[in-house]
Formats: sequence, C-alpha cells, structure tokens
Amino acid sequence: MLEFISISVEQFKEVADSVCVAQKNISATDERVVLFLKLTPSYEANDDLINRLKKAIREQLSPRHVPAIILPIQDIPVSQAQATKPIQHVVQGPSYTNSYYPFLISVHNQREES
Repeated sequence: MLEFISISVEQFKEVADSVCVAQKNISATDERVVLFLKLTPSYEANDDLINRLKKAIREQLSPRHVPAIILPIQDIPVSQAQATKPIQHVVQGPSYTNSYYPFLISVHNQREES
C-alpha cells in the first residue's frame, strides 16, 4: 500500500521521485510512514509543499497513510523497488555505516537526529 503514497506525491510538479517505507517502533507494535522526496530542481521542501502533500495523501488514501516524517534527499539512485529494502533496513536498524547506496548514510544520520 505504501507504493500508492509515492504515486500520490509524484503528481506534484515539485516531486521528481520518492520512496516510502514503514518504520516500526521499538516494540514492533506500531509503525509510522516515512517518505523520502527527491525534489525537482529549483524547488524546496517548505511547509506549504509538505502540507499539500499530506492533504493529498489524506484525501486520496486515508489519514493513516499520511507520513509522520517527510525527508528531502538529494538523489534516489535506483528504482523505488530496489531502494525500498535498503531504506527499510536503515530506518529500522540501530546503526548504519556503509552501503552500496551511499545516500542512505545521510538518511540514517537524519533518522538519529529525529
């Protein structure tokens, strides 16, 4: 179902690409949605864009699908299907230091700061 979130947000001209994953809490009893956005050049992830994205997801899917975290990233160097598993590992795992996908190191660092 998370792939529908990417479809919803990619209707926006500001979004060039996206990857959406679920992040379980420590006890694995609940999860939150984390959305990574690669923005179209000359656009930035400001409050207006974030609010419009959340509203579209809420209206097109459901309130439960609205991401708890929306993070802009520089690049998604692989297809969504290829990136989902490594990103899932990063948002779930306690540590992350190396990867075939170098952009995930910065994503992990952002996760630790949140």
